[in-house]
Amino acid sequence: MSARTLDALKMRASANHRSLNGEILCIFDYAVSGSSEFDFIRENRARSQRDALKAVFGRWDDDRSEDEIVREVENSRTKGREVIL
Repeated sequence: MSARTLDALKMRASANHRSLNGEILCIFDYAVSGSSEFDFIRENRARSQRDALKAVFGRWDDDRSEDEIVREVENSRTKGREVIL
């Protein structure tokens, strides 16, 4: 591995609050799964939003279940614009 690649990996690991080994494993995971970092970020953001919504459930009356409400909120969102990198 070149010094340049190693330096880039170290910077990336630091930026993502991971060890060098953890960063390399994460990169391998993305490559093998066919996912991108953006997919990972999007999934984590959606999970955080669902957790936040579930944290306030039970504070008002509603005939729908938590999952029904979360699904309705997610389905009512407009899709993000396509970004070409």
